[in-house]
Amino acid sequence: MSRDTVVAPSGRKTTTKADQLFAGSSCRFLSYRWKFKKDEFDAAVFLKAARDSAKGKYERIVTCAPKSKGSDYHLHVSWKPTKLFSLSVKFAKGATEPEVDEREPFAEEFTTWVEEFFIRKVSEAEVHAEFIYRAGSRQSRFLLPFRASIGPYKDVEIDGMSFNLPAEPEGIGKIWLTMRPRSIWVHLAGERTVDIRKFNPKSEIAALSAVVSTVLEETRP
Repeated sequence: MSRDTVVAPSGRKTTTKADQLFAGSSCRFLSYRWKFKKDEFDAAVFLKAARDSAKGKYERIVTCAPKSKGSDYHLHVSWKPTKLFSLSVKFAKGATEPEVDEREPFAEEFTTWVEEFFIRKVSEAEVHAEFIYRAGSRQSRFLLPFRASIGPYKDVEIDGMSFNLPAEPEGIGKIWLTMRPRSIWVHLAGERTVDIRKFNPKSEIAALSAVVSTVLEETRP
C-alpha cells in the first residue's frame, strides 16, 4: 500500500511473483465492493493493520503498486468505517511504480493479505468490469450505431445501448455497450458470490469475458 502498513495478524509471509493478470484479455479493470456486518469482517483488526487511526466515517483510498516489474496491474483499495463496513478493491490495468517507503501488501499479495480479515469467507460483492476491443475485431449483435431524429435535433447518432439481463449470467445483471470509431467499450455490473479463499482475479476476468458475447460477436474474416 502507498502508506505504512503491517502484515496480517498471523504474520504469514508471501512470495511475490510477476503476475500478468490482464494478458490475453481485453479487460481494462475489474472491481469488487463488499458491505460487511460486524460478524462478517474484522474491521477493527483491518484498520489496525492498515494503520488507519483517522476519525470520521469518510472514505479512505490507497493504491497498491506491484512488487514485481513484470506484473501488469495495480490496485485501488478503499474502505469506509460505517455501520456496514464498506471495502472496495479495483484491479486496474497497467503497473505503477511503488513508493520508496511502500510496504506490503503489494498488488500481487493483496487478496492473500486481506483474506485473514474475512470472518465470513464466502460473501456477496458488487462487481464491475470494463472491456475495450479494437474496432473491427468484434461486432455488435444489434444495429449500432444508427441515426435518428430526437426532438429538434436531426441526424443524431445512437452509438450505445444498455441491457438488463434477468438470467444474470455469472451474476451480471446489467451491460452497457458503446460503439466508438476506433474501439468498442463494454461495461458489466452485477453481484457475484466470492469465496475469498479461492479468489482468482484472472479466472474472474475469463468468466466475465464470456458474458460479453451476449452483446458482441467476433468478426469473421
